[in-house]
Amino acid sequence: MAEERLHAATANIGVAIADFFPRVTLSGSLDVQALQFSGLGSWASRQYGFGPTATLPIFEGGRLTGQLRLRKAQQREAAVMLQRTVLKAWQEIDDAMADLSAAQNQRDRLAEAVKENEIAVQTAQAQYVQGSSDFLNVLTLQNALLATQNQLVQATTSVSTSVARLYRALGGGWERQFPVQARRYAAGSTSAPKGKS
Repeated sequence: MAEERLHAATANIGVAIADFFPRVTLSGSLDVQALQFSGLGSWASRQYGFGPTATLPIFEGGRLTGQLRLRKAQQREAAVMLQRTVLKAWQEIDDAMADLSAAQNQRDRLAEAVKENEIAVQTAQAQYVQGSSDFLNVLTLQNALLATQNQLVQATTSVSTSVARLYRALGGGWERQFPVQARRYAAGSTSAPKGKS
């Protein structure tokens, strides 16, 4: 939209420059006039006029110059708005990419922490079965595992949100209608897609 405004402002400069030059227009008219309805078909009832018209902008120099300056100022304003719009778009893309990268790094760290906590819980359960540790240690490690898994789910959600924000900053990627599988699940079907468990 900002680019279209710049094109329109540039075209208006051309119109303002054209106003400095003389104009010649050709015009014509055709009339039919008769005192009685039966006389409308005769050539004597027809009148026509044809001729050129010339316009010379001799005494409008101040107005035309001011109009040209105004159009040039409007073009500069449109160019600044276009530049501002482009810079804002780049900033949104850059911010969205940085957010996505940070969210992915956090998700990867939490996924690794979940694996380590799962190993710790398995080790504590094995020690409890062998009698070398109490059950309170198992419960504490299970609680830590659940907290890490919860953080991993939130981080995965944050990654999805960051991807959507990046698509929006890039200007699209949205579907106007639900995909077929999403429509099926929205309608209440619980069957899994073919080829997937």
